Amino acid sequence: MSSLTMIPSPTLPRSISLAHPQARLAEVFGFLRDYKIPDGAPPNQFAFNGELKDKEFAMQKIEETYNHWRQLITAAIPNKTEKYDHSTYGTTVTFSFFHYFL
Repeated sequence: MSSLTMIPSPTLPRSISLAHPQARLAEVFGFLRDYKIPDGAPPNQFAFNGELKDKEFAMQKIEETYNHWRQLITAAIPNKTEKYDHSTYGTTVTFSFFHYFL
């Protein structure tokens, strides 16, 4: 398992895409880079110069993202400050799959 990190754009927040098996990585990379071109968008760009990161790196980023989400959704950290405003309006955790991980 390896990971690619796409650089944020107005239509795409930062994301990590996991791909396996290794033999298909070039195809996955090409698709993720080019899939918006037919709509007139430029190719997506990737962090780390497109370098693949290992499973441990990807899992660490997934865990960090989950922990930040959990802190926002449970109000452990504010969702609005002078620097940002992350609306949690309409977010229901009670009946969510993720409720079991809080």
